[in-house]
Amino acid sequence: MMITILLIGAYFLNQVDCVCYDQSPFWFLEQPRVESLYDDEGQMLSNKVRVIWGKLYNFKCVDYFQVEFFQKLDPANTVKLTPRIDRFMRHQDIDVEPCTEYTFKVEASEDYQGKREDFKAHSGLVSYKLDYTPRFMSMPSVKELKIRKDRKKPHRPRRSYGWGSDRDWGWAHQASQQNTQQNQYGANTYNNNPYQYQPNNPMRTIYNNNNNNNAYDPYGQHNQGWQNDQKEGEEGEGEEEEEVKEPVMIRVSWRMAQIDYPTCLDYFVLDYYDMTYNESTFSRTLNSPFPKSKPIQVDIHSDTVPCDPEFRHILRVFGLTGAETRVNWTPPSCVFTTPEPTSTKSPDGSSGLGQAETLDALLEENDQLKAKIEGLNEEYSKIGLEVFKAFTDDFMQGLEAAVEGRHAKKANETDSDY
Repeated sequence: MMITILLIGAYFLNQVDCVCYDQSPFWFLEQPRVESLYDDEGQMLSNKVRVIWGKLYNFKCVDYFQVEFFQKLDPANTVKLTPRIDRFMRHQDIDVEPCTEYTFKVEASEDYQGKREDFKAHSGLVSYKLDYTPRFMSMPSVKELKIRKDRKKPHRPRRSYGWGSDRDWGWAHQASQQNTQQNQYGANTYNNNPYQYQPNNPMRTIYNNNNNNNAYDPYGQHNQGWQNDQKEGEEGEGEEEEEVKEPVMIRVSWRMAQIDYPTCLDYFVLDYYDMTYNESTFSRTLNSPFPKSKPIQVDIHSDTVPCDPEFRHILRVFGLTGAETRVNWTPPSCVFTTPEPTSTKSPDGSSGLGQAETLDALLEENDQLKAKIEGLNEEYSKIGLEVFKAFTDDFMQGLEAAVEGRHAKKANETDSDY
């Protein structure tokens, strides 16, 4: 009887896990590893990694896990420990800073329920840096600025009308003698007239009659940039001038706050890219350091990056790993949109249905169109019935003729066709 009881007890003991005796040793059989996480669209998560651990020796004694991690360059001030993790879990997701190297280790613990300090076993250390490529959280600003022309005008000397200083009186006296001499001989015989119009001479109205060099003539040799009104009839009537777009200065600007993780940033590249030949015809690189409080802005002449459907305006953001993300910086004048459909007029010049001035007129026209469509439906239905009736009559006549011929053939018992 005693032997039977012992055998039954031994059987039930085999069905139950062995008891974990006091401070039974356990340890990790595999080194933990760290992996990056991705969203549903395949984009890498910028601030989260997954720590994974494997098998342990004497796992039955483990009650919970924890993960300890810290930044490798500043372990004293960045060390963190996760809450308790269920003993059957084999991974834990942890929030980290991208482009910063971390060190991780996993702790397996046996819970003594406060009676004494829990027994712990640590895995080996593993380092990992989340190589993330920064991206724009909002689009950069693109503006078109008018190019400022040089407003500095040439120096205009003060006019003199024969009064004021003695020098002005003397000059006016010499000019009057010259005019007198010119009138006396009927023409100006002095080709090298020192008092003829000069840029620095205060009198601008004296000119050479023989050479017809008017100081205000736009085609004269003394033209200083003044433009006369265009005379009527100089251009052919009916000619349409092409609208020429004035060049502008394209200003592209953004702030570092628009980048999700500036610590992962290396440099920017403004690119004007040819999609046909896969090459850049204009490229400008902006290297660090970048201002934190002021915007980053670049001015580009529109002639350098003209509007072309086969070209793309690309702003590339390069990370520390050499990978890149990109956004467009298309100037407003280069945004191609589908033009609105133009309304057509009837040959007699009358307006179409869409030219009704009031809603009541539109509704009335709509009712008229419905009435016309219903009338056409009735007419076509009548025609369809007549066609169906004629087809039915022909079919029935053919069927009756075929039946009569078949009966006649049987009656005569002939092999000839009808």
